[in-house]
Amino acid sequence: MIKTKRLYLYPCTKQVIEKIRRLNAYPLGDHIDHYVNQAALDPSTIGWGPWFAVRKKDKRIIGDMGFFQKPSPDGTVEMGCNIISQAQEKGYATEASRRLIQWAFATKETRRVIAVCYDHNIPSIKVLEKLGMKKYLTQNRMIYWEITKEADGAKS
Repeated sequence: MIKTKRLYLYPCTKQVIEKIRRLNAYPLGDHIDHYVNQAALDPSTIGWGPWFAVRKKDKRIIGDMGFFQKPSPDGTVEMGCNIISQAQEKGYATEASRRLIQWAFATKETRRVIAVCYDHNIPSIKVLEKLGMKKYLTQNRMIYWEITKEADGAKS
């Protein structure tokens, strides 16, 4: 578990998923089941998948975010974020994503974190800019973003 000012971040594990399902606490997408199956085959992937953001003040799961897989051989890992509508525009996505980027850069495997969003997804664009990510490609209505370990050093 990782703590931020307002959140607890829990890596997606079989035990966490079972508890969420038992409590019907959060809608689990197909990406969660896929990741849990992958982690069962390769425990070294734990942490390199979804994380659940739990708001400290009411212990409610407000989103899942994290990585799509372990870093590539060149040290690149892609991340994404999903926050429930009631918790959007309150800074949670930025807070959680910033901490996960710090976590990734604290490992020896990660040198670069990337993200992708649609060019009309203004909320995601704002979050990515607040994280210090820079655009490196715009193609087919998609914007590709990156932050390097060196660039993030001043923020950690």
